[in-house]
Amino acid sequence: ETGGKLIYVSDARVYPGAPKAYKTGPATETFPIDKAVTLIGRAHADAEKVIRGEKLPCIILRPAVVYGKGDVSGLTPRLICSMVYQQLKEPMKFLWDGKIKMNCVHVIDVAAAMWHCALNVPIGSTFNLVDRSDLDVGKLNAMLEGIFKIKTGFHGKIICAGASAAMGMATNTVNEKHIQPWADLCKANKVSTFLSPYLDADMLGKSWLFASGDAIIKTKFKYTHRMISIPLLKEVLDDYVARKIIPPYK
Repeated sequence: ETGGKLIYVSDARVYPGAPKAYKTGPATETFPIDKAVTLIGRAHADAEKVIRGEKLPCIILRPAVVYGKGDVSGLTPRLICSMVYQQLKEPMKFLWDGKIKMNCVHVIDVAAAMWHCALNVPIGSTFNLVDRSDLDVGKLNAMLEGIFKIKTGFHGKIICAGASAAMGMATNTVNEKHIQPWADLCKANKVSTFLSPYLDADMLGKSWLFASGDAIIKTKFKYTHRMISIPLLKEVLDDYVARKIIPPYK
């Protein structure tokens, strides 16, 4: 709370997950939030309704996938998975295809937006926080290949169809592939870590996260990390390596 304002950090996954919802472009702040498909999206949508219903002195921020130093559940699980497949010397394959949108925003910009809104934005405002990367699975895979010198790809239609019919089973099968190798890699390097390559059903699903973060710019807010990049992802890894939370990577 700052000066009588509450800053509620919601999530851009409150928006619909179906690609057909974005025929006219990315989600703006006026998009409906009653069709979220992920658990976190539905939870935040419910919380926003309570905030509005109680007429709290609040500003709502809806960040896309947050990455940067200290990230645990945003892009870091995929970074950890890549380390495992580097060790296994196998291609890292995901479900569906590379077109799935997973827009992102740097944690520094999220923190800056919170402070900016506390000082400069009127109560009742709602803003998306999204950089200009227009990140999708294909773009992220290309960066993971560049960092870890691994090959990435996607499972075929038959496997994807099976996963769609039994997502819970597919989630368990996918994670069984890399959970134990990650534990072995950490043990071999004498690393005790809270980070995990576990990918939950929401991460493995085919729902889109596609939103525009332009509206907040009109309040004179400036994003300092406009595009995700290999150096920014390496910052996350190098920070964890320096703190001996993950093993060194090649």
